[in-house]
Amino acid sequence: MAELARRSIPHGPPVPFLSPAPAGGGWLGEEPPLWSTVHLGGFLGDEVLAKRFSGSFMRSRLAPAGGRLVARLCTRGRVADVVFASTVTPTPWVFLCEYHNIDISAERARWQGLLRDAGGGRLGLRRVRELVIGVPEPKLEIDRWRRLLEPAHTAEPGRCVFPDGPAIRFEQSPRLSQRVICEVSSLDEAAAFLRAEKMLDSSADSELQIAPATLAGLDLRLVQA
Repeated sequence: MAELARRSIPHGPPVPFLSPAPAGGGWLGEEPPLWSTVHLGGFLGDEVLAKRFSGSFMRSRLAPAGGRLVARLCTRGRVADVVFASTVTPTPWVFLCEYHNIDISAERARWQGLLRDAGGGRLGLRRVRELVIGVPEPKLEIDRWRRLLEPAHTAEPGRCVFPDGPAIRFEQSPRLSQRVICEVSSLDEAAAFLRAEKMLDSSADSELQIAPATLAGLDLRLVQA
């Protein structure tokens, strides 16, 4: 939290998830909190959260108590719906999440092993390579994310690369948009499957696009690993 303040990033208080752990899932203990989230303001065109989180209350000693109160209210059925409705903004949310009572590295390795043992499924998926985010003002957006993600390596302007997980790249777009780039073992085999299932939207020598209508509007592209 101190580091977010040092980087001048508007943010809310930590909100712990207070429900008990579900059966399975690799949890090391059943007692809550299972994770805590911190919402950030000023990203992806947001102005509402940036203004809300820049108020004096968020800099006071009462802010953490406010986060715990929200967490308790979110466990109370219909009250949770009211709380969520009051916090919804016109733009997507960006938040940080810290998991408790779980070994993230071990769980990531376990799921990667399951994907590998399944051969990546019918598509032959290997990994998520990149998340591409389209924004109206990429220069401003890149500066905000740079302040958040430093010292992440910038392979090229507007593209951040991490030691593990997909890269994030920003590009010019008249409105907010996103697409996910995944690697597959064989583009030809993936194309054959998608064509048979009537899920292939477009294809090129180096990329396939799954029809967004079959993925609830998600723009998902496949490239050769």
